[in-house]
Amino acid sequence: MRAAAIFISCFVAASLGIPTGQDVIHEKRDFDAVTSRVTKRAAADTLVPVRIALKQRNLDKGMEYLMDVSDPSSKNYGSHYTQDKVVDLFSPAPESIETVKRWLVERGVPDNQITSPKSKGWLDFKATVGQLEDILKTNYHVYENKKTRSEHLGADSYSLPSEVSQHVDFITPGVVPIKVKSARAAPGQPRKIPFTPFPPGFTVNSQDASNCPTQITPACIKALYNITDSTTAVEGNQLGMFESDNEMHKQSDLDQFYRLYASKIPKGTGPKIDLIDWGSTKPDPNQAVGEAALDFDVSIPVIYPQGTELYQTKSNFDGRTHLGFLNQFLDAVDGAYCTSDGGDDPDVDGVTANEACGTFTPANVISFSYGLTENIWPTKYLKARQDYT
Repeated sequence: MRAAAIFISCFVAASLGIPTGQDVIHEKRDFDAVTSRVTKRAAADTLVPVRIALKQRNLDKGMEYLMDVSDPSSKNYGSHYTQDKVVDLFSPAPESIETVKRWLVERGVPDNQITSPKSKGWLDFKATVGQLEDILKTNYHVYENKKTRSEHLGADSYSLPSEVSQHVDFITPGVVPIKVKSARAAPGQPRKIPFTPFPPGFTVNSQDASNCPTQITPACIKALYNITDSTTAVEGNQLGMFESDNEMHKQSDLDQFYRLYASKIPKGTGPKIDLIDWGSTKPDPNQAVGEAALDFDVSIPVIYPQGTELYQTKSNFDGRTHLGFLNQFLDAVDGAYCTSDGGDDPDVDGVTANEACGTFTPANVISFSYGLTENIWPTKYLKARQDYT
């Protein structure tokens, strides 16, 4: 009778399409996190945006595909991959999409609430914490960043059926947390960054790269890459620079840098400033940590007299997630992005009042640089971010 019961159970599971393999731990928090657990469980009725990153195809062939159009000896040299071709090459296998989606439906997620972007690399839906705990066989907690005191929702580990696990890279929120509360700096309290002078005897020599391993200057960059001094500026060919929130340069800092390391640049030289979604407010450079200053300290002396243009966006971190932090910029330079695929999802991207749509013209070349402490993210997440970008 026991054998018959087991056979019947397996038959029913197979007929329903339910994975019959065991659940396996898909990810576990095994890195040196800078967050510490708050002594409370996440509220079961909290609604969260869930994203499942599916395993992509052909990532190991990326360099081969690149060289096929980049190597002068290739017959395809000078060609370009269309967006559709990139999707065809690197999107997950149809089997992966179907398997994971079928599993979600069997676990109670309505089919019509599961969406996927054009890249086909993600499956998105909304669920309460309680529902997600049942789906992933885990418990969710709120974690607090030791340094910033911001709070994040995540889990120490989560499990998937073995048949599903082989198709999934990672899931958020999970070992990769999402922000649920931002810690705000006290207004009017400038952050001070100590100035470290160059050692005695150091000279800024555009022909000498010997100090570059320890002291990086614009002259050093030019020497390393054999960049010659320019004498002309082409209108409309300025270098674009992305920054967000209060991370903005101070002109007085740039002027001081020019005086020390790029004396040919006139005082007051700076980027054209485009404020995106700031409304009647303005960024407070006193709250910057120095990244914006570093970006312009390096770029302006290297390309001068060619100009620069700053795209300063105001993010809408409203207690949800970091995942859509580039949306404001993309909306501002491409009006179609505002409505593409239904536009921003307020539960994923937050809500931006009076959002700029196609208001600004993007520069031909735009630099994006931002820093996160990488050891707070698991290896799978970091590798996927590298592959997707």
